[in-house]
Amino acid sequence: GNTTLYFTRQGGYLGGGVLAKIKVNGREIAKLGTKEHIKHNVSTNFRVNVSAAGFNLGMGSDSISGVANGNNYFYIIGVKQGLFSMKFTINETTESGYRQSQ
Repeated sequence: GNTTLYFTRQGGYLGGGVLAKIKVNGREIAKLGTKEHIKHNVSTNFRVNVSAAGFNLGMGSDSISGVANGNNYFYIIGVKQGLFSMKFTINETTESGYRQSQ
């Protein structure tokens, strides 16, 4: 089935100057700044990877996988501060949680 993936990037100062590069099945679909969002259609099972765009190689990445079953999937991209580094995070949410985060 045709499945739609919705991505939104949280606001906030942490990592705010770094774009979040989103890849679906290895193909870059977007670079999101804070408070930006995008949707993407897939027809096969998918793996999403989020990482820092550009030369912010010290920032960690995150990934998530899902099944193309005709449903919509909603994801929130954030930044988590660790002891010595920051990393991007991606978490599945509900449609209402997605809308609230925008």
